[in-house]
Amino acid sequence: MKKQAVWPKHQQTYPHHPQSTPRQVWWFGVAAIILLLFIVVPKITAIPATTAADVTRQTHNTPTLSEPKASTKTTAVKFNDGEATVLKSATYQPNFLDLSWGGTDVKIDQVKVLKIRPITSEDENDRIYRGMVVVHFNISPSQDITMYPTQGVLVTSDGQQVNADSYSSDTFDGDIAKDVTKAGNVVFFLTAMDDPKAIKSIRLKWDAHYDGVSFNDTTNFHDYDVTLKLR
Repeated sequence: MKKQAVWPKHQQTYPHHPQSTPRQVWWFGVAAIILLLFIVVPKITAIPATTAADVTRQTHNTPTLSEPKASTKTTAVKFNDGEATVLKSATYQPNFLDLSWGGTDVKIDQVKVLKIRPITSEDENDRIYRGMVVVHFNISPSQDITMYPTQGVLVTSDGQQVNADSYSSDTFDGDIAKDVTKAGNVVFFLTAMDDPKAIKSIRLKWDAHYDGVSFNDTTNFHDYDVTLKLR
């Protein structure tokens, strides 16, 4: 028969549990550690090793911030009375060459169409200009000639006709001696300009002449009339 411990206060009996010996506590601790090793160690060994390929893959998949785009700088173009701020521009290299008159090579190698911040011309009853066309010439005669592209006329494909601004153009034309090359820009101002690329072609007209060898020489005067497609 099992012994019962008596509790005098309530006169109830409870089973008596003998105290564990130190040897029993020690064996219980060892058993718990062994059980823990059987549970945890397989999970640790199941973790896959990280390879160099995994590191590379993780690096490539890491999102990065896009680099900021370069800001568009506002440029300015100078002319006789000051300068104008360029808002939009289109540049073309027409590679034009004319050898039709007086042994003279006339090249037009660049055309710039500019939309500018509106400027007012006080000399022209406060006329407002919103665009410019700048044409670059190279002139090489085989005899003495006189030529003035800076006094020419421009007609645009959108129906504008204007005279060259000789004061804002480069000083390169006029009397040009034999075997001398003169180069420079001719400037035209436009009252209407929205998109420079909307102008698809330009027509240029200017005069030239040389001293005739006789009174019957009618070829010494020449009217240039050139149309350039801008593309």
